[in-house]
Amino acid sequence: MTEWNPEETLALRHAWKSVSNDAITGRDRKGPTFWGSVAELLSKNESVKEEISTDKVKSNFSRVSKSLSKFCGCVAAMERKYTSVETPEDKVDPLNAFC
Repeated sequence: MTEWNPEETLALRHAWKSVSNDAITGRDRKGPTFWGSVAELLSKNESVKEEISTDKVKSNFSRVSKSLSKFCGCVAAMERKYTSVETPEDKVDPLNAFC
């Protein structure tokens, strides 16, 4: 797999969340065991057309996570910048230019 499409990235997010939130073993899994479980669950998703290695799953999640953190930082900065009398829509429009 060379590039992840949006559906595969979303499937990765769901797989990560499912493994992380597993009440029985989610928090106890470390390193390769955790990412192996994510890769296994991801491979069962219909939007994923080919098998993806554990290393690629971990690497792509790291990349996506960094972008998401940056976006959340932009949102937080915009929320601090504008007053509480503005609607969420008032805050989101300038967000595109800010980020």
